[in-house]
Amino acid sequence: MAQKSLRAGLVGTGFAAAFHYEALRRVTGVKVEVAGVYAIDREMARAFGTQRELRVFDSLEALMEASDVVHVLVPPSAHEQVTVAALAKDKHVIVEKPLTGYFGDGSESFRGDTCSKQAALDHALASTDRILQAEKRSKGRLFYAENWVYMPAVQKEREIVEKTGAQILWIHGEQAHSGSHAKTYAYWKFSGGGVMIGKGCHPLSAAL
Repeated sequence: MAQKSLRAGLVGTGFAAAFHYEALRRVTGVKVEVAGVYAIDREMARAFGTQRELRVFDSLEALMEASDVVHVLVPPSAHEQVTVAALAKDKHVIVEKPLTGYFGDGSESFRGDTCSKQAALDHALASTDRILQAEKRSKGRLFYAENWVYMPAVQKEREIVEKTGAQILWIHGEQAHSGSHAKTYAYWKFSGGGVMIGKGCHPLSAAL
């Protein structure tokens, strides 16, 4: 039987793009071809592509046309835009964490204190809804790249809870590195909220 093949396109060239690329090389059961990479920073894109002998696309549109699955590896503030665009082209989409968020009021000076918590939540939920509605209209599927959810220990606990009717009373999570690799991480307008979003989304997703 011929092995199935899949073309993966990477949008973004930072730390997440590097480990997504390495993970794709380890996939078994499906022949994965990395179609190439696209990033707004053309210099970074060329360096990333040259190092891995990948095609560097001149536009997001061109990369999506050459891909079956689009990996969204840009800052969280751009997740919705890229994801909705890919789903509109009936592509499958894998989105890095956090899926979306609240990215401020658009001003350079935004510090997170000019908006109520409810307004920020409403904004993030509306963004999530737009992404899910785009999936409903698409032939493609949306996948959230949250590594805690699919950890064997978490999946085993899920199985136990489902089979026994038990309930989770407490969850404890730790991070074992010194911080984000992205320069945009410290800024609300790109990341949506610092460590409580960027790292807290792991145990929160597992608990949910």
